[in-house]
Amino acid sequence: MQLSGKDQYRVTTNIGLSDASLSSLALLYQPLTGGDGILIYLTLFAERNGQHPSSLEKLFTLINISPDVFERSLVKLEEYMLVRTFAREEKGAASYIFVLNAPMNSSDFISNGLYMSRYLKEMGQEMTNAAVSYLSASSISMQGYKDVTHVVKNVREDTLERKVSFVKVRPSFTFDEESESINFDYEKFVSITTPTVFPTQFRTRENMALIGKLATVYGLTPERMRILVSKCSDLNGTSFDTEKLKVLCAKSRPEVTSSDPYDLPPVSFLQGKQNGVPVTFADKKILENLATEMHFANPVINVMVEYILSVSDNRLVRSFVESVAGEWARDGVKTKEDALAEAKKSRQKVRSNQAHIRIAVPDFIRQAEEGTLPKSEKASEKELQEAMDLQRKLRKQNG
Repeated sequence: MQLSGKDQYRVTTNIGLSDASLSSLALLYQPLTGGDGILIYLTLFAERNGQHPSSLEKLFTLINISPDVFERSLVKLEEYMLVRTFAREEKGAASYIFVLNAPMNSSDFISNGLYMSRYLKEMGQEMTNAAVSYLSASSISMQGYKDVTHVVKNVREDTLERKVSFVKVRPSFTFDEESESINFDYEKFVSITTPTVFPTQFRTRENMALIGKLATVYGLTPERMRILVSKCSDLNGTSFDTEKLKVLCAKSRPEVTSSDPYDLPPVSFLQGKQNGVPVTFADKKILENLATEMHFANPVINVMVEYILSVSDNRLVRSFVESVAGEWARDGVKTKEDALAEAKKSRQKVRSNQAHIRIAVPDFIRQAEEGTLPKSEKASEKELQEAMDLQRKLRKQNG
């Protein structure tokens, strides 16, 4: 096919380009088709469904490209199924219809062995891992970042607010309204966890949220979680065993520390309450349930554990824990301050109930204290002998 500036063309497509499609084009297709190829694709997309033909000369001028470069780039677009070309000869000139196809989403592209082998050849292992990790993330983690945006008021320039307010950003991905209870460095986890260790298709919002919650309650680092996740992933891409991950996390030793005891992972906090004795598996599952099912943050769980131990003889009884957790959830306890106030209120309630409990004292104790206990007569020898004979008889009857 020899293209000429005099040739005519039209563009048609029934697709739209989403944010995900644009990311796939820029980060995955561009190394294979070249930057000129992506520019051509986007320009053709902008001219889609036009009823009147245009000359290729106009297109060459618009994107500042030579006919040879355009033709080579078009072949690349066709090779990766982004464009299909239909041609017809008309009185010594050609007329073309370019049909645009949607790019693969990132998950399908990464799962395509042919495309990824070519991508790896072009970009190298390190860049390939970085691109895959970026596209596999559910959202951007702002771990360690601060908002340094200049606050600009809609007033005269000489009265602009030049002071920068620093806002500490919570280190969590956004999954749902319970995400605030997650304290896990997703950015680092994603950067060190390749698709061969944790396949992309398993990085759903539900799985990533569970990973963060388990790491938070058990005090696990991204490096440790990477190892545990790899043991639960079927590299054939068929399954990810979340129950196995829960068990492995529960068997792991906490690694995260904090200057505030209430900010510690609950397993570490409870171990401290036990003078360093490791937490039992059953107690770990109780703490896990408070985090993953009740969605309490670490400080709330730790204050609750401290309160329960103080009123139940240092025991964590699941039924009692669930009762307290349900009450705190209904009372809207979400922060450490809320939890401390709730624990104080609960202790006052317990003391108040105990103050109203009266135990009846037997008469003989009361009479002994008052000195009014009736005097008893000493048993005679005959009565003592009869009592002893009766005891021997009873022992003989009972064998």
